Amino acid sequence: MSFPAYPQSPEPHAPPPPRENGLALAGFVIGLIGALLGLVPLVLVWLSLLLGALGIVLSAVGYARKRSGLAGQGGLAIAGLALGICAVLLSVFWVVWTLTNLRDYATSLPTRSPSHTETTRYRPTTTTTPPPVPHHVVYHLEGGDQAFTISYTPDGTSNLNHESSSKLPWTYEFDTPATDQRLSLSVSGSSMNEGTPINCSITVDGVVVNKGNGKGQYPMASCFHSLGR
Repeated sequence: MSFPAYPQSPEPHAPPPPRENGLALAGFVIGLIGALLGLVPLVLVWLSLLLGALGIVLSAVGYARKRSGLAGQGGLAIAGLALGICAVLLSVFWVVWTLTNLRDYATSLPTRSPSHTETTRYRPTTTTTPPPVPHHVVYHLEGGDQAFTISYTPDGTSNLNHESSSKLPWTYEFDTPATDQRLSLSVSGSSMNEGTPINCSITVDGVVVNKGNGKGQYPMASCFHSLGR
């Protein structure tokens, strides 16, 4: 006895493997490089920002292809998105940090107003020396009725004049020359009257600048003064 042969049903075909997601892989690699560059302060920060943004775009397109079934590697696309976002955030952080520090440094610098700069600018100082002028000098001796000897500088120079047996009181007046040289004024005298004090004085322009007196058996008085530098 034989059984009729039934036709066999065809075996089901296995689904084709998903295609590789090149955009997701590229976004992951670029985002990783951007994140690594963003870890270095102030070095290639703009390149890190550019790579991070590019990695986000490529990873987002790769993830969209995974969801539409055109490609696989969805996890790689998500990782690329995360790395790209990290790269962008790190770049923005370093840019903000740099600008903040530059602003703080600029505000800490001392400011100078034009008036302050003008007042502190070096200006050579000049001293004006007044021109020399003549002076009126008066020598005076008094005490007793006669001096034994009188010595004096008649014009303020080193020349010394002597007078003997001059009557007292005795006065000598003169005008000094208009010079910036030092002038020495001096007058001295001794009295012929034993025990009678003798006094001397030097007056310059109406002001007594020096006085002297002598006492004793043979009194003698001397006065000195300097004019000029």
